[in-house]
Amino acid sequence: MSARVREVLEEFSAGVEPYSIDEMFVRFDGFDTATTQALARTLYRNVRQFTGIPVCVGVAPTRTLALSVEHQTWLKAQSSLFPDLCK
Repeated sequence: MSARVREVLEEFSAGVEPYSIDEMFVRFDGFDTATTQALARTLYRNVRQFTGIPVCVGVAPTRTLALSVEHQTWLKAQSSLFPDLCK
């Protein structure tokens, strides 16, 4: 499954860097903010469409910040799905 996700990501950038079995970084160097956000949204939709896997996408200038953004997005989604568990 990780290979399938990577194939989808590589359609967007040659700079795909695996971080762990379920996390990868995709480089979008040289794009302005609006273009990067649009690419991230399309990447999100394509991974879901072609693999059936729900994903989180964090966009930031560094890997550490991207992981933090992704984690905060995941926590927000969990609190919406399970509000009683996130108090």
